[in-house]
Amino acid sequence: MARRVLVADDEPSTADMFALILGFSGFDVDRAYDGEQALRLARELAPDVIMLDDRMPKKSGSEVARELKSDPAFSDKIVVLFSSADEGETNWRSTGADLFLQKPVDIRKLPELVDGLIRGKKP
Repeated sequence: MARRVLVADDEPSTADMFALILGFSGFDVDRAYDGEQALRLARELAPDVIMLDDRMPKKSGSEVARELKSDPAFSDKIVVLFSSADEGETNWRSTGADLFLQKPVDIRKLPELVDGLIRGKKP
């Protein structure tokens, strides 16, 4: 069974690095580089996990998370917000997101984290 992840970050190097490490671990990974593209791809592809940088152009990760989580078709999808801002500054819980990651993210642990989220394990 394919495990699909959407990674959205306006810094292509971050999105590409996440995609590379997750791809090597057997995930199908799609990338978006702004919030509008992330929302469109999430709706088109219905990935298992949607990873969103909170600070992106066009729509923030928080806005995308709110829109997706308010849609019954996406209420069961896993949404992860990440940011270089402090967790307290993001107010991420109000978005409906399932998890917040502080940048820099330890990419060595990323595949295990995403696999656990898909299997229903919260870190």
